[in-house]
Amino acid sequence: MNSEITRKNNVPSYVKTMLLGISALLVVAAVVTSPSEAFDASMQGLQIWWKLVFPALLPFIMLSQMLTAFGFTHGLGVLLEPLMRIGFRLPGVTGLGLAVGITGGFPSGADTAARLYQQKLVTGKEAAILASITHFASPMTLFVVIGAAFYEAPAVGYILACIHGISGIIAGIVLGRVTLSSKKTTKTTELHEQPEPVSALEAMMKAKEKDGRSFGRLLGDTVSHAVQVLMMTGGYMIIFSVFIRLLGKYVTPFLPEWIWASFFELHLGAYSMRSLDITAHAVGFALLAAAIGWGGLSSHLQATALLAPYGINTRIFTIGRILHAGISYGLVLLLWPPIQSWLHHSKAVFLHNEQNPLIQAQYSPGGFQAAVILGLFHVLLLTSLIFISMCIAKWQSTRHSSSR
Repeated sequence: MNSEITRKNNVPSYVKTMLLGISALLVVAAVVTSPSEAFDASMQGLQIWWKLVFPALLPFIMLSQMLTAFGFTHGLGVLLEPLMRIGFRLPGVTGLGLAVGITGGFPSGADTAARLYQQKLVTGKEAAILASITHFASPMTLFVVIGAAFYEAPAVGYILACIHGISGIIAGIVLGRVTLSSKKTTKTTELHEQPEPVSALEAMMKAKEKDGRSFGRLLGDTVSHAVQVLMMTGGYMIIFSVFIRLLGKYVTPFLPEWIWASFFELHLGAYSMRSLDITAHAVGFALLAAAIGWGGLSSHLQATALLAPYGINTRIFTIGRILHAGISYGLVLLLWPPIQSWLHHSKAVFLHNEQNPLIQAQYSPGGFQAAVILGLFHVLLLTSLIFISMCIAKWQSTRHSSSR
């Protein structure tokens, strides 16, 4: 049924084939015409990926996979069930997707949505909404890659992480309430809900027992998976880096490079937007936050590759990305005075430390200090979500008892 709907709504396959073939020929012709431009762009994408993205994300992807194998995210998903029901109008089991998406970054949320749909725990529409709600940029990307490496200011990463998380939650609430009616949500929740609710500890133990891998095998699998994911990310970055450079030269030479870069790829967009003085102008910082909320067409393709085999329509996913970007932009403009004060204070501290390398090293975002700050941020974020979810559960129980 889903496949028939997809065939009717989508463009005919021969049209897609012709368009892709013509586009590939044009790109090849552009590369042959400007080999030096293509080579320089490819080297730029490779250097950003190898020197900044790869070493920053490899440990974090490994740790997130190990936490999932140990059952941590499953237990966290149980604690977030009330929040998913009331806030996003999704079945309680989707709390696992929110936990994985926040801690692991995209496309882990889309992968979880596809697995829940495969297990018939959510409908296709709910899976598309869940994939959009959980499509968060990795906290390590915001802290280490964008904040510390690209802009050399950890405060930029902290502020972007707060804006990105808050706007993502707001976008998810709006998307869930607009696309799902309360009657349909209640119906699907009763259909897919587990008959006997389990505690967080029970969910952790069951997930760990179901995984069944020894620590040595788990470590090897996480290393292999992390490298595979980062190789895919690097390939996207190199390809889109060349495409962006050629597109800017032959199609839109009058536009700044950061426009296409932020549209196609998150890392390249954030790197190219360094030409904007984001610490002095609200619009520049808002555009950077909107680009991160959009996530880049590269991440959309990664999510589509996980959802499309199951016939899940990705239109809702795209609408959610646009909504996330718009809310991020507006939130920065609304909160610009405190954001600017934070940025100026952090900049003054770092300028003062440049006179003394030893003092500068103490405030450096790398090493143990960055790990501690990142861990504290995760604990604070997840604790806040769990607290809100528990308050919702308490309010529901009080409401039911009073109605009786």
